[in-house]
Amino acid sequence: MLMSVRSARELSQSFGIAENLLYRWKSMATMKTKAKTGDSESSKCAKLAAENARLRAENERLKTDREILKKGLGLLSKSD
Repeated sequence: MLMSVRSARELSQSFGIAENLLYRWKSMATMKTKAKTGDSESSKCAKLAAENARLRAENERLKTDREILKKGLGLLSKSD
């Protein structure tokens, strides 16, 4: 059904199970897949938010370092 070219009727006859059971299994499988996709999207968002926060903190640190270096260069150039 999902990945087979055979119909649900053919599959149910070959496995000896009811056709409606196949459809129930199919719907359960698609619901689980959708649930996993939703979880992975939220985890991706959380990872991106954490990376964004880390990059903002690093950016602030680098700005501070740059300002310190500018002041040091100004002091060194005045002494010449």
